[in-house]
Amino acid sequence: MKNLRNWSIAAVATTLVIVISVQFLDRPIARFCYRFFGHFMFARQFAGTPSLFGPLEIVVLSIFLFRRIVLYPLEYADAVIALCEASLLVTKLLLLPSKFALGRTWPLYGHPSYLTDGSYGFNFFTAGPAFKAFPSGHTAAVCAVAAVLWMTYPRFRLLYAAGATTVAIALIAGDFHFLGDVLGGGFLGVSVALLILAALGFEEKEVSRASQN
Repeated sequence: MKNLRNWSIAAVATTLVIVISVQFLDRPIARFCYRFFGHFMFARQFAGTPSLFGPLEIVVLSIFLFRRIVLYPLEYADAVIALCEASLLVTKLLLLPSKFALGRTWPLYGHPSYLTDGSYGFNFFTAGPAFKAFPSGHTAAVCAVAAVLWMTYPRFRLLYAAGATTVAIALIAGDFHFLGDVLGGGFLGVSVALLILAALGFEEKEVSRASQN
């Protein structure tokens, strides 16, 4: 119940911040980033990447299968790899219906988009590649993995935070996503990871394991 209450508070707070971002921050930030970073090659290349996480899933699954064949029984690292993969897959399953339901246009890369066509806002239940900006899939995927690692290998939390922040900044600076899209994607990825960990009782098991060592 405590975890559910904390998540509910975080959900309300995140929703409020996203609403503020959509109303007051997304458009000026997008214009600022386009003015100063929009013509850089790194921004165009990053934005043109269809997905960074298809290959990542293959690598993670391959590592898991290799370790499963070589090692028996499964060790702690194997469980973490499986949790990361599960979190990533569930997040990707939730992204498509979320994007379709909200139908937000992109800052720049798409037609219509805000910076090229002046199109801004949500077009609920609208299909098509031009209406898939919210939530950010890249941010959701990164946070889905980072949140699992945050709970299972806490000594490297600074590294996870730095990695997720770098991806978020690159997405916004390259005008691939609005700030609100990134916030929504991050919350989705973290929520899925925490749900999976809680459903499996993983956190409680690891606390008991740590106290025994």
